[in-house]
Amino acid sequence: MVLRFLAWFFGYVTIEVIGEGSTQFMNLCANYKKDVWGFYRFDQGVRMNVKLSEFKSLRAYAKRTNVKMHIVKKSGLYFTLRPLFSRWGLVIGALVFCCLLYVLSGRIWLFEVHGIPQGEETEILAILQEEGVVQGARRNDYEWATLRQAILAKHPEISWMSLNPQGSLLSVDISKTTTPPSVANNHEPCNLTALCDGRIVEIQVFTGEAKVKSGDAVVKGDMLISGVVEYSDGCTVLKQ
Repeated sequence: MVLRFLAWFFGYVTIEVIGEGSTQFMNLCANYKKDVWGFYRFDQGVRMNVKLSEFKSLRAYAKRTNVKMHIVKKSGLYFTLRPLFSRWGLVIGALVFCCLLYVLSGRIWLFEVHGIPQGEETEILAILQEEGVVQGARRNDYEWATLRQAILAKHPEISWMSLNPQGSLLSVDISKTTTPPSVANNHEPCNLTALCDGRIVEIQVFTGEAKVKSGDAVVKGDMLISGVVEYSDGCTVLKQ
């Protein structure tokens, strides 16, 4: 399979050997281990394929065996590209294009930031620029996991970040740290209610009585923690 591919890559020809000495011609090719294949016999001789690099050496065998040899078909990449060899400008332009495409495809040209409100992308791009990640930077120059850890260490306002280079695009997924709302502490007994619709992720009660549990859905105004605690003996106490 590999030899056939190399023959196609460098080119090969299909020849016809005509004459009574065609069998002797084939024997000479076998004795001298010439790369020929695809034998097909017909009334006047034999047809076969031969590598382009070995075609000239077969002329001596044709002369020794008194047969006529001629090319009936040319195949392979060499013959496909041969018409372009006289157009050096086109060939050089194609090579330059391939080189530029290879070099540019290994660099970062586009950025996408997800997970933050629109308009804050500039802030994230500035943080990346501080670490040397700019347009035109080589993708393989960075250890992305290490860079992510360095950014998180320098910027505590960022709780989570993911850097995903995809070709010439760097996709940044980010989540900022949210500050929990402050609860007024006036040391007076009161109930704690929901300020907005949502779902309880976790609840810890140090005083008072919980009216919801983790996983419950609540709407604005629902009581979360009651400041009134009723004991089993019927005693009611206001908790602060």
